[in-house]
Amino acid sequence: GINVTASHNPAEYNGYKVYWEDGAQITPPHDVNIMDAVLAITDYADVKTMDKDEAVKAGLYVQIGKDVDDKYIAALKKQVKHQDAIDAVQKDIKIVYTPLHGTGNIPVRRVLKELGFENVYVVKEQELPDGDFPTVSYPNPESEEAFELAVKLGNEIGADILLATDPDD
Repeated sequence: GINVTASHNPAEYNGYKVYWEDGAQITPPHDVNIMDAVLAITDYADVKTMDKDEAVKAGLYVQIGKDVDDKYIAALKKQVKHQDAIDAVQKDIKIVYTPLHGTGNIPVRRVLKELGFENVYVVKEQELPDGDFPTVSYPNPESEEAFELAVKLGNEIGADILLATDPDD
């Protein structure tokens, strides 16, 4: 699989991440083998292309849907080690979440809901995907500055947890 992304960087840094059949980013030797194949191309006219309809018919293009989403959510929920701890606080704990204008909004909120968290507040200004990141100069969840709006909302509602995801997660 290929994910075209600049992650939390400006759009001019767009590139792509390559994933292997196990769903993880490629590692040696696959990375080297793929680059060797790319570098072996000396004339782009030699690159084989295919119409989308033809690729679909050949089984080479598959658009993923709810079945993949459901499996992904189930896999995330399996990572929980102490559901009993969640059960003890899920009605009381307040979580502020920001997807930082990225793709995490739907899956993160779904997982939190399915785990039983009832008080999840989303930073509305950063809820929808927007590659221009209009509310933050550097949307990296490792950066304190990326949390400014989450902190503001957290203070307003008395949040226990502030949570942000990288825009391409």
